[in-house]
Amino acid sequence: MFNFRILLVDVLPENLLWSPQENSLHDSLEFIGEYICESGNSECSVLVDVMSFLITDVVRVANKEARPNVILVKPMPKKLNQSEKIRICKDIQSGHKDKMICEGFNISKGMLYRLKKKREGILAQGFSTSEGTIGYELNAQVYEIFRNLRSKGFPINGPTLKLIARKIAYRNSNHDFTASNGWLYRFKKQFEIKFRILHGESRSADKEGAENFRSTFNDLLENFGGENIFNCDETALFYKAVSKKSFVEKNESHSGHKIRKERMTLLLCCSFTGEKYKPLIIGRTKSPRVLKGVNLREIGIEYNASCKALMTKNIFEIWLS
Repeated sequence: MFNFRILLVDVLPENLLWSPQENSLHDSLEFIGEYICESGNSECSVLVDVMSFLITDVVRVANKEARPNVILVKPMPKKLNQSEKIRICKDIQSGHKDKMICEGFNISKGMLYRLKKKREGILAQGFSTSEGTIGYELNAQVYEIFRNLRSKGFPINGPTLKLIARKIAYRNSNHDFTASNGWLYRFKKQFEIKFRILHGESRSADKEGAENFRSTFNDLLENFGGENIFNCDETALFYKAVSKKSFVEKNESHSGHKIRKERMTLLLCCSFTGEKYKPLIIGRTKSPRVLKGVNLREIGIEYNASCKALMTKNIFEIWLS
């Protein structure tokens, strides 16, 4: 830091105690100012003016260095794919408000202005491939059929999309279009379509029938008492199967064993009032060794057997009786 004692050594008296190392810059300047007011030394006034400028500059630099290292980065503009650009241009043609378009697609007003200037070129632009130029209308028609089929729950794979595209192209007199793998890749990227495994059975449920049953269920309950209404279901028990998951060491192999298929069938039942009935266990042998000498009725279960440990009509009738 600047040594103020060197500057003032010829101006301030030797008996004037002042140490810039022990005082802050502001206190040092105030101390010199008080001395000037008392002594009226003009040379010292000039020096103080110079020091005031230096101290102000030092304080400014010090404050700047004390600030946290915050880097202000201008956010990158959002990148729009061809499908989004076309949808925005169609919204512009439809007369949608600029604010709604910007909020819906998360774009700035400047980007929207640039898209307005290029609107006609974007809508007329095709998708250039090795098979020629494919207009946007063909992809839009394929996408419309895709959405219609998916809304009804039909599974759509790559060959199905290609077949739909070829039929539409042939209907539009585009006989050179072959719906290659490159077209399929660009089509999925354009409309952000992913290939996923379908799970669950909710689309197979009869929702209308379920709603009708709920409206008439209370009427049916009035004709039967709660103790005469039962919920019964069976489940498989693979009693020799081990867990597929385990704690392992960091460098240990994750290989497992073949799953054992030995099974039993369990039948569980309870009434509407909460009364639980004895569970039925169905095995493969009529007198298994592990149950030799065991009174199942005392345990609170019933046992029967079939060749594959599955429920049969005769076993169910015996259990009901």
